[in-house]
Amino acid sequence: EHLPYKQGVIGSNPIGPTLKKKAAFCRRRLFLCQFARLLCGFLFETATFAFESVLHRYLHETMKYYFNILRLLTCVLLLAVGACVPDKKLHETPIVSQLFVASVPETRMTLVFSGDYMQHLPQVYSASRANGNFDYGGTLMHLSHFYKQADFAIVNFETTIADSAYRGFPCFRSPAASMSYLKKAGVDIVALANNHCCDYGVSGIRKTLATADSCGLRTTGVYEKSHGCRLLVLEKENIRVALLNYTYSTNGLPVPEDVWVNKIDTALIAADIADAYRYGATDVILFYHWGEEYQAQPQKAQRRLASWSRSKGVSLIVGAHPHVVQPIEVNMSDDSVISDITVYSLGNLISNQSDLMSRGGISFSVDLVKRGNEVTRYENPACLVHWVDVYWSDGRKHYQVIPVFDRDSLLRNKQMAAKLDSFTYGCRMVMGEMSNLRLITSYP
Repeated sequence: EHLPYKQGVIGSNPIGPTLKKKAAFCRRRLFLCQFARLLCGFLFETATFAFESVLHRYLHETMKYYFNILRLLTCVLLLAVGACVPDKKLHETPIVSQLFVASVPETRMTLVFSGDYMQHLPQVYSASRANGNFDYGGTLMHLSHFYKQADFAIVNFETTIADSAYRGFPCFRSPAASMSYLKKAGVDIVALANNHCCDYGVSGIRKTLATADSCGLRTTGVYEKSHGCRLLVLEKENIRVALLNYTYSTNGLPVPEDVWVNKIDTALIAADIADAYRYGATDVILFYHWGEEYQAQPQKAQRRLASWSRSKGVSLIVGAHPHVVQPIEVNMSDDSVISDITVYSLGNLISNQSDLMSRGGISFSVDLVKRGNEVTRYENPACLVHWVDVYWSDGRKHYQVIPVFDRDSLLRNKQMAAKLDSFTYGCRMVMGEMSNLRLITSYP
């Protein structure tokens, strides 16, 4: 859901209906036990009084002596039995609290992030058809299952939508079908704050936002001022994640007056983070458009911004823009729990770029796990390497993203397989050997 900046609702019920029923059952059982103990005591005292009256009137003193001993032993026996019955004050709270701890459900939210979704003119020509329509089917078909198994799949959408006069670099204008296809492929959210978001001016931003809305894609990073400042909140049961998106630049193009583009500004980001937590977010994720293009290592400015973001309580930072993969840092706490993750650059999801390391990228997957009101844990960080296979068929170019687990079945020849292997090796070298980061090499 989208939350207005000055509006938010927190709603969570950590005690489920089943737990309430168990607690009520315990209270009823304890009440009945207490009542039974009091009733037995009352009946015993009444019977004793009756027998004692008879004894004083008819029996010998010796018989009275033995009866009193019997009465004393009976009292001791009843007290022993009564002690076995749970006392309400001593035992009711522990019983209920043990049930509570054992019954609080664990919520798991799986997120997937992919890099730069670009549309150079050869890609637009490839998708065009004689009837004037555009067909992108097959471009991401081999990633579709990977996206759909996640709760939310997020992509950096690095172009703008137009009705005609399509263009590629340096000012991108792409057909609406390029965006609607993402939804069909399993993508849920597009991050729009990047250096090409103003390529088509206010018309391009409005058309991009309207197209996303019409096909069911949620957006972050860019919005119309008339709609108010909005926080994108991803919700699953008791997990509420605010996904904030910022860009370093718009390539010198002015931001139109009627729209807002989130720029990297620590004062703005700090205010957004504070508002997100104030209005109900359990976690904040930052998606930055930053860094130097075609550089395999992050700049000092990226590292400083990542460190600053972590100091504001952010545990997951994801980056895009360099068009090549950069390192992933997974830091652990003293008790061997992930404290924070920084993905400096995901590389390209798809483009027409032909250099080895810019012809593919990674998709990053992570689980957010939360039990009741406990702090969210980040588990199972993993990345999937994928490669853009470009080939000619039926008189036109075709673009197809091949995940590494489909290498043998989909690549057309040994030369393409060798390139994918080289790209995968390059990604491994950049990311390093990290025991707490899994590389996905088989079909999920």
